[in-house]
Amino acid sequence: MATKLTGPTVVGPNLDLTFPRNDPGIQLGSVVWGEEGKAYRYVQFADNVTYAHGHVVTLASVDGTWKVTNDRAGGSDVAGIAVGVVHHPSDLVPAKDSFGWVQVAGVADVLVKGGCAAGDLLVLSSTDGAAAEASYDAMEGLAHADLASFAVALAAIEDNKTGKVLLRGLI
Repeated sequence: MATKLTGPTVVGPNLDLTFPRNDPGIQLGSVVWGEEGKAYRYVQFADNVTYAHGHVVTLASVDGTWKVTNDRAGGSDVAGIAVGVVHHPSDLVPAKDSFGWVQVAGVADVLVKGGCAAGDLLVLSSTDGAAAEASYDAMEGLAHADLASFAVALAAIEDNKTGKVLLRGLI
């Protein structure tokens, strides 16, 4: 049975906070449901990079420990598979080795490289932390793009801007 937990106004963990400690306190990979159909996964942020609201994170470990990174250009990204989105306010962003939550379902803000239109499928960009419009030609058709996408743009999003998307397939 799913657990419904939200931010500081409701009993349960504060999903905006990160925890810099040796013991994660909660089982890594745990998923909780928040308000408005949003879900969050508990992870450890692996690389010493800047994490920001709207950054897409990928797995940073093959050992199943739910370590994540937004650093695809030279960091510890292992499979190029989106697993969540940083949702923290700018004053509470995660740091290396801290534990916290990434959003995995519902409407989220996501950084987009190259811009996109409403209804576009989004896949990982080669730019750290960003998504990009799925390229149907390069991915050999809609079926492949659909499988690789982790979100659908809900409105047009300009290049290097954060916009509203509906996350899919991350749970």
